[in-house]
Amino acid sequence: MQTQFTDAARCFAWISRNRQLRKDPEATINSAKAILYSAFIIDPRQTHVPALHELSDGL
Repeated sequence: MQTQFTDAARCFAWISRNRQLRKDPEATINSAKAILYSAFIIDPRQTHVPALHELSDGL
């Protein structure tokens, strides 16, 4: 479990660092959905990974 948390933390640190290199990575709906979807996949506490169409309902 600790290894998964470390891997997730590294992944989000990398995403955060690279987000600063671009003007606005969430300018499009698809890129915002991709970030949300990756958060659901990486978080080991999630019991259900929503489909992309389920994520778009809240946007």
